[in-house]
Amino acid sequence: MGVRSKLKHFIFLILKSLHPRYYIYIGERRVSSAITYFLAVLFSALLLMLVIAAPKMLLIKTELDQALLNIAELKIKADFETAQPVSLPNTNPIITLDTTDTKQIDTEVLLLTNERLFYDIGFQEGTIDLGEYDFTADRESSKRITILIFTLLLPSVFVFLFFTYMVKYVLIIYPLAFLFYAFAKPMKNIVTLPQVLSLSFHTATIMILIEVLTIPFDFKSYLIVQSPLVGVYFSWIAITLYLILFVTAIRICGNPGLKN
Repeated sequence: MGVRSKLKHFIFLILKSLHPRYYIYIGERRVSSAITYFLAVLFSALLLMLVIAAPKMLLIKTELDQALLNIAELKIKADFETAQPVSLPNTNPIITLDTTDTKQIDTEVLLLTNERLFYDIGFQEGTIDLGEYDFTADRESSKRITILIFTLLLPSVFVFLFFTYMVKYVLIIYPLAFLFYAFAKPMKNIVTLPQVLSLSFHTATIMILIEVLTIPFDFKSYLIVQSPLVGVYFSWIAITLYLILFVTAIRICGNPGLKN
């Protein structure tokens, strides 16, 4: 199956997870396939969220101009010592700390010494003096440094959000799956645990799309949102819709009368 076919299949699977008509088919999918689908949806939603948030990110430059004008004085002095160059991570390092003057910037993005910061981000490279850097002395240079740091942090922010939301959703999906499975038989729904798990991961699509794609927007009051951690949202509206679809899926797959 080519890339285009896989993408088409993935998009159709997202649509099917939102439509009760396809819940019998979804319930027959393997749990491993359901987990892979769940991770793909979360990854895609976060990626799309960044694209949606791009216009807001472009406003940072304008806001940064005003912010720097409001700073009367800001000086940073680098003062550290290393016995030998320290690379983070060891393989394919992103940043290297070195006060021995034995290291030249190579594959890393940043090389930090006591006196200078060397950077190479592919399309731009240069050196910044850090003996005692005055952010207010050259505001244009300070703006470039701030934007550079922000840009370098984006991949880390994406990874942080991905794993944080993954853990959050797993802590919601698994307990509910086992709870609903326990109550399925007394409620005359004949389903297996693998079926319930597959349905739980697929029907979580609605919850993921609502919570992740609305991060850049101020919809908290409409979606009844709580945020225990910066950038991580719990929308009671999204969770309620997920529960409705999940219960519907179990009823359709587990009740022979509804299959006909």
